[in-house]
Amino acid sequence: MKNLLLGILIVLVIVCIIFCIMRSCSDLFKNQSEHSLIIVGCARDCGKYLPKVLNKIKELAKNKKVYFIFYENDSKDNTNMILQNFVNEINNKNNDNYKAHLISEKLYIKRRTPRIAHCRNQILKYIMNNNLIDEYDFYINMDLDDVNINLNVESVNKCLHEENKWDIASISQSKYYYDLWALRTHKKNNNCWHNERCHKKNLNKWFDNIDGHKGINKNINYIPVLSAFGGFTIYKTHLLNSSWYTGEDKNNSNVDDCEHVNFHSRILNNYPNTKFFIIPYMTND
Repeated sequence: MKNLLLGILIVLVIVCIIFCIMRSCSDLFKNQSEHSLIIVGCARDCGKYLPKVLNKIKELAKNKKVYFIFYENDSKDNTNMILQNFVNEINNKNNDNYKAHLISEKLYIKRRTPRIAHCRNQILKYIMNNNLIDEYDFYINMDLDDVNINLNVESVNKCLHEENKWDIASISQSKYYYDLWALRTHKKNNNCWHNERCHKKNLNKWFDNIDGHKGINKNINYIPVLSAFGGFTIYKTHLLNSSWYTGEDKNNSNVDDCEHVNFHSRILNNYPNTKFFIIPYMTND
């Protein structure tokens, strides 16, 4: 009888050990794959920059579930081939954590900003048509040219781990912040091309405590904005619902305005409590 009880006890101990090991492995895997991303970008004649940018994207995708969606139009170089090879490489791995898709078109839209807005909207349509919003946590829109060849992936991962502090997280540049075209703040919310010509030295007109001559200090707090891009911005995916890009000024459709400004305006109208910041320590310069 004692031997029987001892045998049962040993079996129970072994079962408990196996259960704990399996649970630990499951938790470890979960921690390693805790973020799911849709990484998107539009490209035209970016072939000479793509190898470095795609390496940065691969680095960012490590230990995450990622859907890569790229758009290319009318390239005269090898942009389409490089992107298609990347997509094929990802899909041929048959790894459920990684998927990729390339949209390629010939366009006849003459105005630059409406053309870019169309490109970005084609990506959004693909996301909506494939019901990806509910499957992925974050949508990362990034430029695929020289802007992101020095993307600080470690800083992006740090930002993702602070997801409870923001809804939209836009990248910064510590040397100088260049993207005044997409920038709108509570202090200054107008198209800078109408007057100041978006000169980087005028950055203090958008903020009270930032000098355009020195760039943005990495050590300051999150900077609240109404719109920003900088070549790389992260969104919580639910914000994509009913939001689209347009490349025209809201007051005059014959005048171009940054497509990101109109996209962000729609998001803020749909979700008024959205926490939108430039993240000073997250950089690509």
